[in-house]
Amino acid sequence: MRYRLQNLLRLYAAECAAQEEGEEQRRTARERVLRTYLTLAEEAHRREYGGDFSVLHGTAPRRPLGDELTDELLVAPLEWFEVERLSLRALIDQAADLGLAEPAWDLVTSMVVLFETRNYVEDWRHCAQRALEAARAAGDLRGQAVMLSDLGAAELRLRDLERTGALLEEALELHRRCGEPYGEALVLRNLAIRDRMRGDLDTAMRRLEEAREIFRSVGDRSSLAHVVNNMAQIQLDLGRADVAVELGQEAVRLSQTIDGAGGGRGLAQSMHRLARVYLATDEVKLAEEAFLRVVHIVKEKSDMVGLVYALHGLGETRLASGDGQKALDTLTDALDIAARVDSPLVEGQINLAIGRALRALDRPGAETYLRAAREIFQRIGARPWQERTERAGAPLSPHEY
Repeated sequence: MRYRLQNLLRLYAAECAAQEEGEEQRRTARERVLRTYLTLAEEAHRREYGGDFSVLHGTAPRRPLGDELTDELLVAPLEWFEVERLSLRALIDQAADLGLAEPAWDLVTSMVVLFETRNYVEDWRHCAQRALEAARAAGDLRGQAVMLSDLGAAELRLRDLERTGALLEEALELHRRCGEPYGEALVLRNLAIRDRMRGDLDTAMRRLEEAREIFRSVGDRSSLAHVVNNMAQIQLDLGRADVAVELGQEAVRLSQTIDGAGGGRGLAQSMHRLARVYLATDEVKLAEEAFLRVVHIVKEKSDMVGLVYALHGLGETRLASGDGQKALDTLTDALDIAARVDSPLVEGQINLAIGRALRALDRPGAETYLRAAREIFQRIGARPWQERTERAGAPLSPHEY
């Protein structure tokens, strides 16, 4: 059960607080609420990841809560984040306005799991920018580094590779000034993803190898698995399928060692990459089994972004196995969800796959989906995917004739 004040009651309560309580009392009350949310957000992140992985926390004091209450509130960590999303955003704004920089950026970084899985990129950018401004005003270099890293990750999600690079390079420099190698590794991982998107595979691999050693040294198995995943993809890009399979299997093993709910999330990511490797090496039966396992995990977590990617991979696998109708049904489900999560790259990829499926079934409508894919890839600047669509015979848009 959740309660909220009606607007007039809220205004009346604010007036009473202003008249009956001093500024120090009001500030203490606000900080108590902040500390409570810091406690819950940090624990929700920990439970979702299976540990304090892929995150740098601040030193602002938490408010201790009993285990029973915490367990009751966080029975489903992602759902708690979802329900509290607007409250957390407002709290970050308020903390930034009050000059409480560290609690503001600490809340943001704990919320990244929500921003990523539900694709709340605009919320991510807003919260990180407000916390960054507060950290700059307070001279908090560590907080600036963490928020610049978050902003870079958000821009990476939007495929703005130039802005991504600028933000992440600045974050990397600040982490080095602060003597924070773990922060460096988190940034290097995202810079490597940017490098791969730009086709600079050697630089990407070098950064991943550097990050891998740091994650190993601090025992962050989740980030380590993510790095190994990306290394597998690069090896696949380089045509080294055997090495890619070995790395993909290593990432799955790493994810399986993580206890709790986070193991499920990490396992879904690792299993998805391995399934992609299997598909690229024509191991379609293994690929389908792996994708189905991913679908099961992400559905349990209501991870809609993960579900889109998993269904896309499953549909492509079924197309590769020769089951065009089943592939088309799966891809159509994926496209319906993609339209709701606002992830243009995968939406374009699904349109491309549907166009290919319709052609395989010798049915009309393929050109419509291929044109839609081509236009999406043009809009977001995904040149390699645009070229793939052109090779598939995507028709020109009317304004291009």
